[in-house]
Amino acid sequence: MEIEQTDRDGLAVFRIDGSGMTTASLVFHVGLIDEDYVTAGITHLVEHLVMHRTPRTVANVNATVTPEFTEFWVRGSARVVAEHLAAVFDAVRSLHESVDAEHLRLERGVLSAEHSGGTPLGIPYVERYGLTGPGLLASGPVALDGIAPEEVVAWVRRFFVCGNAALTVLGPMPEGVDTTLPDGPRHTRSEPELLREVAPMQVVTDLPAVLYGMELPRFPGSSALERIITERLTGHVRTGLGSSYSVQSESLVLDDARAFAVFAVDCAPGRDREVAVAGLAELRRIADQGPDQADLDHDIAAFEELLADPEFGSALLFAAAFGYLQGIEPRLSSDDHLAAMRALTGEQVRDAVRSGLRTLVVAHSGPEPLTEADSGGAELPIAPPCTGPEIQGRALSRRLGRGVPRSARLVYNDDAVALVHEGEWHTIALRDVVGMGTADETRYLVSRTGCTFYVTPREFRGADQVVAWLDRQVPARLHYRLPD
Repeated sequence: MEIEQTDRDGLAVFRIDGSGMTTASLVFHVGLIDEDYVTAGITHLVEHLVMHRTPRTVANVNATVTPEFTEFWVRGSARVVAEHLAAVFDAVRSLHESVDAEHLRLERGVLSAEHSGGTPLGIPYVERYGLTGPGLLASGPVALDGIAPEEVVAWVRRFFVCGNAALTVLGPMPEGVDTTLPDGPRHTRSEPELLREVAPMQVVTDLPAVLYGMELPRFPGSSALERIITERLTGHVRTGLGSSYSVQSESLVLDDARAFAVFAVDCAPGRDREVAVAGLAELRRIADQGPDQADLDHDIAAFEELLADPEFGSALLFAAAFGYLQGIEPRLSSDDHLAAMRALTGEQVRDAVRSGLRTLVVAHSGPEPLTEADSGGAELPIAPPCTGPEIQGRALSRRLGRGVPRSARLVYNDDAVALVHEGEWHTIALRDVVGMGTADETRYLVSRTGCTFYVTPREFRGADQVVAWLDRQVPARLHYRLPD
């Protein structure tokens, strides 16, 4: 399959010619990892608002927001595809001007019903990067009700622009579509900042699954890494042990040279530890021996089989748009993809997994931590708890009869606030605050480190002064209203 790259009204267009039905998608380089704790969900709101403005159609349509991209997808005859695409472009242009407050209220409600929290796959990300960027996958939207129409318009004007978009078309070209978008640059993401240098590590969760997260290198053909690891985990843990049903994976691009991949292995009841140990053993086996040639050949054969399906062209087109919007030279033919896959060696896969294990985050349900014997002799420290350093400052004692533990104290100074209980310091530095929920006299502090606690005069004498101080010190853009 050959991909034609053209330009239409300043918009990059990637197309594979064909007959019959048309599949098209408008892709924007913006997703959850571009948001912050208090704006999480705003891109999804934009997607809903756009679709709200498109009329009923006989075409097969969908829209989705991934951590990295927003896509509006349509399949049908060239005529009905053109009608829907025209409506999508028109809706995006109109959101550059204004957002209807009532429509926003309705879609906030829909989104709140759709999202009750983050995805479990986000746990390794939040342990590595905190509650920013990739780590937001673990938290989900928390402040949708506070997002105002003008904030949505500003978001649209920043990201839903011509330079930050691409159009893909598989099949006959839809004609008569006004594809103009307001001018604006391509979005360039900064490298996410590590929360801590501790890696590899483990974290105990209550999930009925085991998660393995690791950094993997990016190079020509490296897309096979994730597939080969998934196949090997599936073969060992499901087929070999019979203790798992499925292995899923997800990865996020960190920069030109690295991605962070998470592999989720579900577990039969009571076999969590067995699965965690077996998965670790298989990852070590790949790092020591590399994949068999049969693994590499199988991946190539599976790709060649996909190429026999004309609709697979949509995936190739999205990959081309994905690369273009990330500033990477896109592969414009299936032969390019095959050549990169055939050049991949077992040694490259071995070395990639070997380096990945040095950044490993394992999340499992315990109840006991994994030992060095479980991890093949490798040290696998437990992720640090949400505690912090002791601080000097004014200490507030608890109010009697309020249900607060007798030993609890609230300590604060110019730079931080700490909740102290039974000798443990839960300290939040002001520089690490990513959100502050408000409800009357109560404040709920959220740190990038994952540490959270309430500050309220109902529980601590003199805390009204701390609340007033926090209102001044925490930037207003980080304030959000707590649910009633």
